[in-house]
Amino acid sequence: MVEEKIDVDKSLRDIENFLRNNIMYILKNQYGNDWEKHLGVTEERLEVWNNRMLEEGKRLKGQSIENRKIYYSDFYDLKTIIIKNWDIFKNCFGEKKIIEHQLSQLESFRNPNAHNRDLLDYQKHLLVGYIGDIKNGIMKFRGDIEKKSTYFPEYDSININGKIYKNKSAHLKELFRYGDEIEISVYIIAPNTQKLLYKLSDGYCVSKGEWTSSNHFKIKIEDKQYGKIHKTLYYKSDAEYHLYKDYDGLITITYTVVP
Repeated sequence: MVEEKIDVDKSLRDIENFLRNNIMYILKNQYGNDWEKHLGVTEERLEVWNNRMLEEGKRLKGQSIENRKIYYSDFYDLKTIIIKNWDIFKNCFGEKKIIEHQLSQLESFRNPNAHNRDLLDYQKHLLVGYIGDIKNGIMKFRGDIEKKSTYFPEYDSININGKIYKNKSAHLKELFRYGDEIEISVYIIAPNTQKLLYKLSDGYCVSKGEWTSSNHFKIKIEDKQYGKIHKTLYYKSDAEYHLYKDYDGLITITYTVVP
């Protein structure tokens, strides 16, 4: 029997993109369109990604290039994002020490490959094993997520001052002043007979604010509250279990207050 040849470079590129796509999927489900603000990487690393994207644009002048900056990250960056956001990623990757070890090994395999040094046969088989474990875990997690509406509340839409937003990140374009009011109604689909609870908090802290059974909120603009304002509307069922630690989902709301 002829053993299948292992293309190390292609295997590494494939798993990098598989991980990037999954990170985007999970963070976007958690934070909506503001997901990039929650990567947990340094400004220096973000600058490195941006420079790589610019270089790619120069190299492929006139051609369409990947404009999502995370696609210019390294294994090191992907590991940082996963570990820094472990509470969000743990249901996907299982044991923290195992995924840390696997990603560190893949990173080390990438280094000699970048210098055109062939991996030994046993290293190639380890690489295939690690990649298989990671992909299987992600695919199982994604499959479970698709079935989650059977057990967890699902976001439908949010009405803010008469405008309907279908995504989980609402950026209000109109400017607000002292004394103005913002009226919010959120619509969540609850499975079976579960009752729903809601909380509107400042910033991105779930511990702020009080849970209520009302899905309607009113924000009154206070004096000297100028600039960009961020609010987060959390929702959860009255079940003993939740999709995340203390809640089942969130919607971010951003608006600007001027004098």
